[in-house]
Amino acid sequence: MDDAERLKLLVEESPAILWAYDEVNGRMIYVNPSAEVILGHDRRHFYERSTFWFELIHPADKPLVSAKNHVMRTEKRTIIYEIRFRNAEGGYVTLYATVKPIMDERGRLVRTEGAATPKMTIEP
Repeated sequence: MDDAERLKLLVEESPAILWAYDEVNGRMIYVNPSAEVILGHDRRHFYERSTFWFELIHPADKPLVSAKNHVMRTEKRTIIYEIRFRNAEGGYVTLYATVKPIMDERGRLVRTEGAATPKMTIEP
C-alpha cells in the first residue's frame, strides 16, 4: 500500500467528520463516511445542496457559526467552535469543529477544510 492509499484509508475510516468545501464555486467537494454514521444523513445531500450543512445547524448556533466564519474569512485563520447539528432523527448532536481556510498563491480563500468530532460524555 502506498502513501496515497494509506492517506485515503485514514480519511475514509476516520471517526471524525472530515470535509472540504469549494469556496469559489460554493459547493461541498468532499465529506467522509463519518458524516452518515454520526448524523444519519446521506452524504449525497451535502453535495446536492450547497447550504445543506448550514440548514442542519441548531437555530441558536447559527449566529455564532456565521460570526466565526466571518473571522476565518477576514483574518484568514483557523477557527474552532462547539456546534449542534440536527441528525436524521430530528435530534441534535453536539460537535467540536475546526475549520481551516485554504488560500491560493494570491492570498484568496479558495477552500475550507474541516474536522468535527462528537462531544463525548465519559461515565465515571
